[in-house]
Amino acid sequence: MLRMVSLDCILCSRYLRWTAADWRRIFILVALSTLGGMDLVLANRVKVMIVLCLTMSALLVFIADGKVAWGVGLLLALSNSAGAWLGAYWGARKGAFWIRVVLTGTVIVMVLQLLGVLSWMGTLLAQPK
Repeated sequence: MLRMVSLDCILCSRYLRWTAADWRRIFILVALSTLGGMDLVLANRVKVMIVLCLTMSALLVFIADGKVAWGVGLLLALSNSAGAWLGAYWGARKGAFWIRVVLTGTVIVMVLQLLGVLSWMGTLLAQPK
């Protein structure tokens, strides 16, 4: 699935679809902030480094196997970098309270998707009137 904007979710025809990377990032952030006892700003910094190491490891495996689509990959890397910069800038300016608000909202949407509420709402909204 292509991720053109790094907002931890993509909007595709009225549905929020989460990728495995989105789940991984949110899980790491929640685990570090709740179980690790870190404040959200520090937990986000640690999460970014963990995800960077995981991504670089995976990238090396795919490069070795010749499975990298360089054009799309570079476009996604640039959009991911821009989103990461924007998120870090916003998080540093707004502080832990707003990071917690965004994280809570993201977790609520993830739970709604897991329960099938978003799919149900999408089919309900897509029905002709």
